[in-house]
Amino acid sequence: MAIASFVLAFVAVLIALASAVYSARQASAAEGALAIEHARRKEELRPRLIGWVAREGRDAFLWVILEFHEALEGADLYIPPGQGMSFRPHDPGVYPPWQQETESYRAYTYDLGRPGQFVPNRPMPWRTNLSAMPGTMIRIAATCHGKHAEHWDAIVEVEVPDPLDAN
Repeated sequence: MAIASFVLAFVAVLIALASAVYSARQASAAEGALAIEHARRKEELRPRLIGWVAREGRDAFLWVILEFHEALEGADLYIPPGQGMSFRPHDPGVYPPWQQETESYRAYTYDLGRPGQFVPNRPMPWRTNLSAMPGTMIRIAATCHGKHAEHWDAIVEVEVPDPLDAN
């Protein structure tokens, strides 16, 4: 009788261990599915940025507009050097040149000269130094910052206009 009780207790322990392993695997699978769903949802919410360059007299401006369902906390822009465009140092929304650089390649969304939200359907301008030839496509990297600590990377492509197309 004692042996039967021992065997039954041993079988019960094995069943409990198997149940714990199964539950742990189920929890892990649920976490994986939740992570996939979160990534899919984040991608669905990716902001869309549209940009263009406009000449106004001797100045050239990069304009970017946000197509999104809500305002973003902000966005950072980066023009990789060597494309014939940079931001004007000391202008609103422009980071100072990095170390020994004389050009500014990084900017941010601003309001009254200070970092600010990026509001949908409200174009935001940055004055630029533009030496690229008309018709040149310039790629600008953007990092968008959501209100809930989300981050999205985006590329904005703009075409350099002909100087005769100035407003």
